[in-house]
Amino acid sequence: MTKSVMKQIFIVNANRIEAGIKKQGADILSECTDFALLIDGLSGDKMRKAILEDGRFAFLYDTKSDKGKMVMSDKMRQLKSAMLDIFTHAEQFTKWYASEEKTGVTSLRGIRDAIKPKKEKAEKIADETETDASADETETENCDNPSQKETLSKAQAYEAFLMTWKSFGYGDSIAFADYVATTEAGKIADMVDERKSA
Repeated sequence: MTKSVMKQIFIVNANRIEAGIKKQGADILSECTDFALLIDGLSGDKMRKAILEDGRFAFLYDTKSDKGKMVMSDKMRQLKSAMLDIFTHAEQFTKWYASEEKTGVTSLRGIRDAIKPKKEKAEKIADETETDASADETETENCDNPSQKETLSKAQAYEAFLMTWKSFGYGDSIAFADYVATTEAGKIADMVDERKSA
């Protein structure tokens, strides 16, 4: 009887890889937490300096720019983004790695999919936003006092970005994350960071 290549790769090997990831789940979360705390509130050159001086995560800067600066390749940007996702969704990640359920997760993208919050919340916010759009628009336009304007949390701002991304027809959250990790998006981010620091 011929062995199934599909079974070997996508079931047997996948279960083995996932078991290895889950076994080291606490260490993965600890490392992601250290990283998130190291760069908290930092961006651009300040973030680069903190990471390179600390040394533990210097491997993220694996490429030199035209100006001779160490920068992150697309692959390293994806790794950085995934590490921050694991930190942000630490509770979901802990539940995932502590469970004995076999989910076939073999990659960082798989981990992100396994721990990301359900879409229901984002859809509910989108519905409420559409319902109250005209009233909120008028109130915002007439509000001159910045302290009276509502400040969004990181999670709310991220949901708003994703809803805008989807409304333009660019795809789901994975497509958004993939774009954020591109060289083009990195250049835009660096340009915005440089403007802010100027």
